[in-house]
Amino acid sequence: MLSKKYFYRALALGLALALITCEQPDTETGGPEVIKTLPTSWTKVAGVPGQMPGEIQTVCYGVVNGKGRFVAGSRENDGRIAWSDDGITWTGLGPEKTTFGDNFTHVRFLNGEFWAVGGQAHMARSTDGEFWTAVSVPADVTQHNIVDIAYGNGVFVIGGDAANMAYSTDGGKNWIKNWQEEYFGAANFKAMEFHEGKFLAVGQLCRAIYSDNGINWTDISKKTAEVITGDPAAEPPHSGSGWYGMSVATYGDGLYIVASQGVLGLSGDLETWERVDLASAGFPRGHRWGWVNSLTYANGMFVLGGGDGGSAYSLDGRNWTPITGEGGTNAIFHNFHFINGLAYGGGKLVGVGATCSDPNCTNDPKSNTEAHHTGNAGCIAYVVLE
Repeated sequence: MLSKKYFYRALALGLALALITCEQPDTETGGPEVIKTLPTSWTKVAGVPGQMPGEIQTVCYGVVNGKGRFVAGSRENDGRIAWSDDGITWTGLGPEKTTFGDNFTHVRFLNGEFWAVGGQAHMARSTDGEFWTAVSVPADVTQHNIVDIAYGNGVFVIGGDAANMAYSTDGGKNWIKNWQEEYFGAANFKAMEFHEGKFLAVGQLCRAIYSDNGINWTDISKKTAEVITGDPAAEPPHSGSGWYGMSVATYGDGLYIVASQGVLGLSGDLETWERVDLASAGFPRGHRWGWVNSLTYANGMFVLGGGDGGSAYSLDGRNWTPITGEGGTNAIFHNFHFINGLAYGGGKLVGVGATCSDPNCTNDPKSNTEAHHTGNAGCIAYVVLE
């Protein structure tokens, strides 16, 4: 049941897409947090580095020695990466600097360092996002792509394709094989998070597991299958992908949220789940632009992005408002591709993905005509949230 506080707040936001002031709980201090702006007016970064010519896959934000920094990783297959202190001016690094050698799937800021994971079981770490050191993962631990990495309770956990998982209790120096075929079958991991003392790992075929130590896991795939499909009798499917995959996960304001095509699953304890339909927010099931590819909690709001530059925001995770119009993200990220990553820090929310490389490309974000979506240029945009 939606509380009165959240109901009236969501109602006010739906009526006015302008500057507002309201109070939200500050999850770090316990005091009120003032929201002054909504994520409705985005600015495209004009100077995306030449090292990031193609689709950008991931972005994160971290603070090292009191200085905040964004780091973004490319979908190109040779370890391209870029960093920025303000989300506006970016410096690109080629594969000779990242020591990576393959495409990035996630960059994360964990335990005071930036970590990058991706294709062909590659990993790298950096204290500042500029200088990177390769992290070796033995072949008997994983031979597959590493999809994501999480850290908590002194343990690093990586998850990859075909239920591959490993953990490290010594800061990432040594990795112990911990594959999850029992729960995931042959399904791929897609996202991993650590919040409130628990790891959460989700992926294809409605698979989801959680753990308090990163080693022993509890299967909740039946519960997430029910919430994603909307069928109380649903079982996790044994094959296929489609809308049965959960692509991203996040946590904020006491809620874990997982996303699939056109649907969110919300939980406060990872055991009881609530379904949210995103069709009214511009993310329908059964079409490519229904995919949610990025999801974050930023300055008291949840924000998601996905197919053909679509995006939406919510104060409570349940009621979502699409971000449209001239300043909306679909005016910037208009292609057959997606807003792949979102990261908040230093008063800015940064989104990364792809847009048309052809300057004459028709600005029709939901066209089904291939000719309207020519090329695949790396794209970064930001919105100030202070």
